[in-house]
Amino acid sequence: MRYINKAESPLFFEECKQSLSDLNRWETFSENQPLSRCKQQLHRHLLDEQSGLCVYCEREVTTSSSHIEHVYPKSTYPDKTFDYQNLVTSCNGESCSIVTNDIYKPEDIQSCGHRKSDLLDEQLFVSPLAHVDIGNYFSYNKTSCAIMPSGKSPSKASYTIDLLNLGNTRLNNERSNARVALIQATTSFLSQERKNKIQFLLSKDRPFISFLRYNFSPFLAE
Repeated sequence: MRYINKAESPLFFEECKQSLSDLNRWETFSENQPLSRCKQQLHRHLLDEQSGLCVYCEREVTTSSSHIEHVYPKSTYPDKTFDYQNLVTSCNGESCSIVTNDIYKPEDIQSCGHRKSDLLDEQLFVSPLAHVDIGNYFSYNKTSCAIMPSGKSPSKASYTIDLLNLGNTRLNNERSNARVALIQATTSFLSQERKNKIQFLLSKDRPFISFLRYNFSPFLAE
C-alpha cells in the first residue's frame, strides 16, 4: 500500500451533500437520479486522486471494476459516512478480472474492500490515509512476490495484510506479472540507460508500484 494524500473535498461533493436528508445513510446517495450522478462523479474523482489504482492492493482499476470504499466502515463510524477524508476507491477483489475456481481457490480471489467489509480494529490497522510512512510497514518476498511485514510494527502489518487478504496467490501472481512487464520494457537498454528508464517508470504511479519500487530499489539508489 501507499499513502494517499487526500485533497480537500471537491465543491461538487459538498454541494451534493446539502441535498441529502440523512448524512448517516449512504443509501440516500443513490435514491434519486441527480444524486446518483453525483456519486458517479465522486467515484471518478476518487479514482483520479489515486492514479487509477486500488487504494489497498494497487492493481489498476476502472469505475466498473471498483467501488467507493469507506476506510473506516460507515456502520461503525456513521459520522464518517460522507466525510471525503474517509472515502477512497477499492478494487472489487473477486470481480476485478476473469478468474475461476479452476485457477484459484476461493480464498485466493476475494481481497481489499470487499474482504475487509465492516471489520476494522483501528488500533491495529495500517491506514493508507493516516500513515505517511506506510511503505515502511511492509516488505516483499522477491521470489513469490508475497507481501510481508517488515521490522516496523509487524503485528499491525500482519493484521492489515490478513484483513485485506493482500498475500493471496492471485495478487502474488499479478505482482510477478507487473515485474516481468517492467523488465521487458527496459531489457533492450544498456546499463546506465536501463537504470534511467527504470527510474523514470518508477517515478510515476503504476500498478503495484510499491512492490516494484521495493523490488527494483537498487536501481533507485543514487
